[in-house]
Amino acid sequence: MQLAGVGRGVALTGIVQLLASPGPFYPVFARDPAVSKPEADLIERFVADAGAKSCPGMNVKARPSQITKVALKGEGGSEFLVRTQDDCHCSPTGNCTFWVLVPRGNAYRTLLTAGRVQGVNVMQSINQGYPDLELFGHDSAFESTHWTYRFDGKRYRRTKCVQWNYQDERDSEKILREPRITPCS
Repeated sequence: MQLAGVGRGVALTGIVQLLASPGPFYPVFARDPAVSKPEADLIERFVADAGAKSCPGMNVKARPSQITKVALKGEGGSEFLVRTQDDCHCSPTGNCTFWVLVPRGNAYRTLLTAGRVQGVNVMQSINQGYPDLELFGHDSAFESTHWTYRFDGKRYRRTKCVQWNYQDERDSEKILREPRITPCS
């Protein structure tokens, strides 16, 4: 699906959340032709190593990670947004581990590690050459949590957390067109 005027297409569930998201953004995780095979291979090695540490002895059913390459402003270069899809890092609901990686020689430096992520929006706002990110995770059929991250010069830090709920407070059978947005507790 291609959203007019906002950049990359979406290959995730939660389309309603993306369309209702406040502010301009670029949804990610469509197939990204900008990611070369050597880059993808190195990232998959990073994910496999993380799985070996997180789930030792587990026979991890590997599926290719979702990888998006984002060009950086200022210093140039790129960062990679990586959402795993393996049995070690993902829940049955589709929330998975997410990393922001920058290449450093034949390895990657981690700028952000987050869990429970189903999707990411790359915001148009830039801080120190890096775009702000909105991550979101699926909480239930009607609820999701959204976290905003901003680069501080060394890594991404969370600056905001809100919960979206599409279920009416007074009538649980009623589904709202627009979510009720409340700060995380």
